[in-house]
Amino acid sequence: MIYVNEKYNTNAEFPRILAPYFDGLKIGVFDIETTGLSPDYCAFILGGLGTADREVSMICGSEAADGSEYAAAFPEGAMKIEQFFAESRYEEETALDRCMEALSGLDVVITYNGTRFDMPFVKARAARYGLDCLHDMPHNLDLYHIINKFSELRKVLPNLKQKTVENFFGLWSTRTDEIDGGESVALYERWERRGERDVLEKILLHNSDDVMQLTKLTPIVKKADVHRAMSNIGFPVKNLSVNAIRMELSGSGQLIVSGIQRRNPISYYSYDASGSESDIAFDDRRAEFSCTVPLRRAGGLTVIDLDKVLPDHTELAELPAYESGFLIVKQNEEYKYAEINHFIRLFLMKVLEELS
Repeated sequence: MIYVNEKYNTNAEFPRILAPYFDGLKIGVFDIETTGLSPDYCAFILGGLGTADREVSMICGSEAADGSEYAAAFPEGAMKIEQFFAESRYEEETALDRCMEALSGLDVVITYNGTRFDMPFVKARAARYGLDCLHDMPHNLDLYHIINKFSELRKVLPNLKQKTVENFFGLWSTRTDEIDGGESVALYERWERRGERDVLEKILLHNSDDVMQLTKLTPIVKKADVHRAMSNIGFPVKNLSVNAIRMELSGSGQLIVSGIQRRNPISYYSYDASGSESDIAFDDRRAEFSCTVPLRRAGGLTVIDLDKVLPDHTELAELPAYESGFLIVKQNEEYKYAEINHFIRLFLMKVLEELS
């Protein structure tokens, strides 16, 4: 296996609208190369992971004195890209193991179509070698999924391929490689046959350019309804990944949150028979969790009585939908996604604090 660790200076920026969800977390940017699309028949050949060059958060705070819409994605522009290259298909297990070990040290990984391709492919190939149980995977922030489902870009662009979107944002000129994924597969087969150094360099360059470009593409989320997107695709809260948020509005109603425990899963159950407070369930065997919070409905408003489920709710008091200890989560047909997400983060952090 070939391991590459290169340092770069980059002016990548992170939209501050994402800061409430990811501030203080270890974040990376991830892209893979494979011999095809199906993990049943095709192999993992290369993983590229871009991270901050030292142990700090990628996001430098959610507020800026100058009112900037962006935070520095990498402190002082310091970034490293690690690449894990299987010199032959026989080295796939080693390359996967090293790559997943690096991923497990992160809280969040940014991908482009990683929900449907990169992450499932890595997990499926890892399962063939029994590696899937050895490493905890970070939360996946998939930029493609956000703009595909929660923006109007599909109506503007001919397609949402990464290079098409890069061109739309004026990033095409910063690319140095000139091949696509299909050509990368052909080059890998040539590398396996001949071991030519220039072929290897082209494959590595294609992958590192994808990672580098992806670090510059995060501002694309500003074209989307970010809070609605996060409410639908989920977000991390410490060692938890929220992956489902739903409201049941029959009767008084309930807000139900569920997801996975990413590291050191625990088992804990707390049920309120009266239904006036929250139900909490953590399952260590399945590494899952769920919480149910009661809602109150009056006229066209659906609210959370914060005094009953989150006694310290001072952080929510500045929100427009906060009123005298109540948080409006739905007004007529309008869901208050930002408020819902903010409440969930604070509520889960309180639960985790009590369980620690």
